[in-house]
Amino acid sequence: MTKTRILFVFFLLAFIVTLVLTVPVRLLWHHGGSQLGLPVEPRNLSGNLWQGSGDISLAGEEWRLHWQIDPKTLGSAHVGYAISVNSNGMDLQGRLDYRPGSYRVTGLEGYADMARANPWLSQVDTELEGRLLVDNLDLQWRPGHGQVSGDGRLDWQNGHAAFNWIDGQRRSVSLPPIEGAINTDAEGLTRALIRDVDNDMPILLAELDSNSELMYRIYTHLRDVLQVEMPGGQEVIMEGQTNVREWLL
Repeated sequence: MTKTRILFVFFLLAFIVTLVLTVPVRLLWHHGGSQLGLPVEPRNLSGNLWQGSGDISLAGEEWRLHWQIDPKTLGSAHVGYAISVNSNGMDLQGRLDYRPGSYRVTGLEGYADMARANPWLSQVDTELEGRLLVDNLDLQWRPGHGQVSGDGRLDWQNGHAAFNWIDGQRRSVSLPPIEGAINTDAEGLTRALIRDVDNDMPILLAELDSNSELMYRIYTHLRDVLQVEMPGGQEVIMEGQTNVREWLL
């Protein structure tokens, strides 16, 4: 009798999982997703939770999203998806994994034009140009612990920036190739460094430890990159430390 009950529960769970994964995603969004209050407007949804695609509108920008579940993750305590996001000026592919208490993006590769950020940057009268190349980027967020970790590299090529400076003048500058690198060591210290590739000079350094203590340092080479005058020392314009645990929970 016990064996029969176990088999019944197993097949019942398998049936429920199969049912959920194969329900058309349009119905799921109509009856539940629209109540989540997310700042997105999906259209042309097709497929189901197993695999599908749709157009996503966010802040006036259009994104084409494709997803396909990795069936090998169904027998474990997490769910993994191969995802791709495409739009005018952007093409990114990677893998999204969720397990209780952890969100992770792995193997993210592709490019995004920096102009995609201008609708948000217009609020501070700033415009960017150039292309951001993403090279095998891994990011993990553990909200229950207030921790972020990562590994990978970003390259900003053919960069240009237009902004209003503190002297009231509008500046427009061409930028050198800029590289951003992130890595997390065995002790849980995540280190992100942004540097000028041509001159091999640091621009910004940020370190986040396992206790959510953030240390940041802005180097004086930022003056040369932006071609502006800034107060500060010979090597560092500004540095400090703060706890960001509440932001990461």
